[in-house]
Amino acid sequence: VLFRSPGGGSVRTRVEGRRCVFLNQDGRGCTIHMFCNEMGIEYQELKSIVDCLFPLTVTDGVLAPADEVDDRTLVCVGKGETLYRGLRNEVQYYFGDVAVATLDLLESQSVALMEHGNSTSNAQRPTLNAKVSDLES
Repeated sequence: VLFRSPGGGSVRTRVEGRRCVFLNQDGRGCTIHMFCNEMGIEYQELKSIVDCLFPLTVTDGVLAPADEVDDRTLVCVGKGETLYRGLRNEVQYYFGDVAVATLDLLESQSVALMEHGNSTSNAQRPTLNAKVSDLES
């Protein structure tokens, strides 16, 4: 099972005042990530997969945007590149080249539909939500 840690589970970091306890209080970013950069450590060695993939999450075996994206409480939602593009390297690190190729295809189909102003219902549009079992190589 993908998200099992040696202790048997995985959870998100504790939140205080609607913010991760590792959020840099004096600026921007994650203090664990900053520590890793300063010490020359790959951050994936210290941060959990849940933290590295956020704001993507896995719920019931489906890789999808976290609730904070859908309810628009995440500060950076709607700014810059797409959620998938922003996390593509993380997805590749954890799930591999096959997963990224699959999601790249879904992304291109979704972009093509949007560019052509296709009026299909949301239920018929491609989604970047993906079953983790389909992404594993």
